[in-house]
Amino acid sequence: RQYFCVRVQAIYIFIYMFGGDIMDYFITKDTLLIMPITKTQTKILENENVMLVDSKTFKIVNDNCKLYGSTYLNRVEFSKTILNCRCKMPIILDNEGNIILFPTTSKRQDHCTWLNYNNIKSYKKQGYSDVVITFLSGIKIAINMSYYTFERQINKCHRLKLDYLEKKVLNVYKNAR
Repeated sequence: RQYFCVRVQAIYIFIYMFGGDIMDYFITKDTLLIMPITKTQTKILENENVMLVDSKTFKIVNDNCKLYGSTYLNRVEFSKTILNCRCKMPIILDNEGNIILFPTTSKRQDHCTWLNYNNIKSYKKQGYSDVVITFLSGIKIAINMSYYTFERQINKCHRLKLDYLEKKVLNVYKNAR
């Protein structure tokens, strides 16, 4: 594995070599959402940047799971054991729990958007089928998704985060003894 960091116009671009492939985008705690534009192009919204990446949305998520030390399937299995559900699983991407991603639809859908739970400040229903999300940075975006489905996803993320942090605290306590 090789890592490169290049500074371009005050933006750091990370290129990650994994199995001969160059990673298209490095998800950080500043990543707000990962949204497909076409079948092969993705829009990424960060606190201060908007990027277009020539890659499928799920490939970006999957590659980042590997970068952070596990596979997508392992992260989903971990979430399943905590949440006792089977569909639209949120995942904890990093070991600190600072990046919790959740899908708006099944990951198999071409229009599936991934949101970073930890950056969401608030959300509200708009019309019949839209949710307006306000991020901690003040950025607002509307997504086409049922408000109740969105709220269920937020609740899953909340339960996942609380359980993860509880396990982490218990582990620290055990190791301190």
